[in-house]
Amino acid sequence: MKKIIFMIFLGLGVLLGINGCSAKGKPFVKFKKTKKDMGIVYFYRPSNIKGYLINYPIFDKKMNKILGNLKNGSYFSIEMKEGIHKIGTYTNSIEIEIKKNSFMCIRIYADIDLILRPYVPYIGLHKVSNNICKAEIIETRKNE
Repeated sequence: MKKIIFMIFLGLGVLLGINGCSAKGKPFVKFKKTKKDMGIVYFYRPSNIKGYLINYPIFDKKMNKILGNLKNGSYFSIEMKEGIHKIGTYTNSIEIEIKKNSFMCIRIYADIDLILRPYVPYIGLHKVSNNICKAEIIETRKNE
């Protein structure tokens, strides 16, 4: 009986822990309008059990500054000047071209390989089409 009660509390603790690492902001509703000479980049992280405890900081490597952090199931957007920008995490980076009066989406994901990288998860960035973004970002919440 004690073992059953212990397992119930352990299960509840795990569920509450997972929920505590998820985004709690407002659900995504629509894409914002851009300023005349700016573009908007949406960074989003679909809800996934892989790497759910990790809070991902996203950097502008060229400017050497943090743009924001992503919890499991969250998104944030940022206006950026037109041009080439190098965006990254601790383990990966990509170059993106910002065009004025437009938006683009970057999906963030974790890949945990217990054999090759047992202590450092790979945090990937992937530019996705606007159609894929529209279908996936609707499931996320604003990172707060």
